[in-house]
Amino acid sequence: MSWNFAGIIFDKDYHDSFPALLEGLEVQAAGSIEKLSFSDATRSENTATALGFFHNKTWLLDRLLPYNCAYEPGEEGRLDVLLARLSLDGKILNYIVDGLSGTYGFSLFDKGRRIHHWAIMPDKELCNEGSLILPTSEDQETREDIFWNTWEEFAGITFQELVRSKNPFLELYY
Repeated sequence: MSWNFAGIIFDKDYHDSFPALLEGLEVQAAGSIEKLSFSDATRSENTATALGFFHNKTWLLDRLLPYNCAYEPGEEGRLDVLLARLSLDGKILNYIVDGLSGTYGFSLFDKGRRIHHWAIMPDKELCNEGSLILPTSEDQETREDIFWNTWEEFAGITFQELVRSKNPFLELYY
């Protein structure tokens, strides 16, 4: 199985203000209708935005929104600006995972600015800029490990633990 999902993890508790957070991210959503586990929310048939609070973090899953961060050297996207502003309240990790194409990327924000962004495709590194310059390698497994190690360190939980959890902590917003 190859994972294909994208999201944002906030090192802040927004669970009492999900609609305001979505508005701050310029996401149009009417309201939540059900709760799902992380595994259920990342299924390919889910096209809604999911928000939840788990493991002392606010989690957002969205198929398209995280791609609005720039993953080219020296570039800044619309979402970079919004997340930089929100990072005044705590660190933020924006990420994309496309196991089928072998594309992985993340942007880390803190204190009102993007402090690092990193992305790879199978044949090249797209960017590796900021205060946390990461090792580069031609070995695909090592490069994917850079992504997963960063993701798990920020999330405070391993991906496998999150996938196994049946906790329905994510609310879907349509």
